[in-house]
Amino acid sequence: MTVQNDTIKNMEKYNFDVTNADDKPVDLAKINDAPKGTQYDLRIKNHIVQDQMTGKEVVTSVNDLFAPAAA
Repeated sequence: MTVQNDTIKNMEKYNFDVTNADDKPVDLAKINDAPKGTQYDLRIKNHIVQDQMTGKEVVTSVNDLFAPAAA
């Protein structure tokens, strides 16, 4: 699974981001390249919405919440 650029733009538009265990922003286009077992936090305006997510959980959540509606 991947996150498309339009989805990332929608996410950023609403001040959401994804961080790693060091609270550093994550490039969602490269999340599948991260080592297995890496955990992430989904945040809005730097407040944790969901923590300790796997890469797959992040991709699924971000796509469910922010992917542009199908025509």
